[in-house]
Amino acid sequence: MFNKDGSHHVALGEGQTFGGGNSPLAQTVIDVSPRAGQSIRLGAHLFDQDTFSDDDLGNEVSVNPFESGWRKDVTVTLTSGSGRLRVNFSLTPI
Repeated sequence: MFNKDGSHHVALGEGQTFGGGNSPLAQTVIDVSPRAGQSIRLGAHLFDQDTFSDDDLGNEVSVNPFESGWRKDVTVTLTSGSGRLRVNFSLTPI
């Protein structure tokens, strides 16, 4: 849904939030099979780009089974060293 390569990266300072407000950074409609046994997988894979190297900050996936409800907010937390990044997703059936 949201992908930036090294040439089009997003710069964030410590404690900053990217996006926010009432407008999503990206949104899409996905076809699902709303029945028991099905799930939606949401993931985040982030990198820290700096002068010396591009550090992998983590690659996390949240599995959301139909049985737990698909109208909710999901947070994926990535940690690296002393840093912690949270990526928030909102699931809204239409």
